[in-house]
Amino acid sequence: MGEILQKSLAKLSSKESVSNFLEDILTPTERIMIAKRLAIALLLNRGWDQDAISRYLKVSTSTITNIKNKLKSSAKGFEQVLNNIESSEEWEQIWLDLQQGLEEIIAGRVGANCKTSKPAV
Repeated sequence: MGEILQKSLAKLSSKESVSNFLEDILTPTERIMIAKRLAIALLLNRGWDQDAISRYLKVSTSTITNIKNKLKSSAKGFEQVLNNIESSEEWEQIWLDLQQGLEEIIAGRVGANCKTSKPAV
């Protein structure tokens, strides 16, 4: 079944087809978690530290460590997808949005305690 799934995914030729399939096969929570794992990989690739990623994406540091270990090992799938994302025209806006989110988190926490900190984006 794994091989059939891989071949079926490879044959999907449009963004809409992929989106429809993912919507049908994954729960909303699973789709969010996959998106967050990809975001973790992107942010690690850009040099963000684990604590900032954890606060920004609201994920555990163990999840981040797992992704970090995958990136250090033979994560050819991540490598290919990250290269595709970073070479796309949309990447610059995505990166600016991520940077702004981090800056808001940091600015909201400087000199403040947990009760008065600005909530994470």
